[in-house]
Amino acid sequence: SQADSGSSFAPDCRLLGFYLGVFVRGGSATVAFTHVTDIASATVCGHGIRAELAAATVANNLVESYSDNGIGCVGAGAFCSITGNVVRGIGPVSNQIQTGIQVRTMAGAAVAGNTISDHFHVGANGLAEWSVGIFLVYANPSTNAQLLRDNVFVRNQFNVQRIATAAAF
Repeated sequence: SQADSGSSFAPDCRLLGFYLGVFVRGGSATVAFTHVTDIASATVCGHGIRAELAAATVANNLVESYSDNGIGCVGAGAFCSITGNVVRGIGPVSNQIQTGIQVRTMAGAAVAGNTISDHFHVGANGLAEWSVGIFLVYANPSTNAQLLRDNVFVRNQFNVQRIATAAAF
């Protein structure tokens, strides 16, 4: 990793760019039985595993020590099976917002059997500043609705957050 350390608070990754542990763009891939760690930066976004406009299976990985997102599935037409992973944030911090698993921009996902822990922003002032275990933003409605039941959450400020995505059951 070329990553430095730390992160800026709520960075705009589209403008800053990324450090990525594993990046899948287009096509399909399986990312399994890996340990992705130390993907953190004070100047750009740090993501452990990111599948963009792709069909990806992300299974049985340990993802930790990232600045922004542990596992991400992004883009219209993308679909990710995210199962059996341990996604561990860095715990209570005041200088950044972390997300364990993120599904956004019309991507769909099956997210089950994961242990998602230690996403907590100290001093958060409402929903936009919370760290969250699973974050769905304009996600495809095919993303499973039983996220709270199908995954294990430990010490997250908020376990599941949905923005413009169907509500959890």
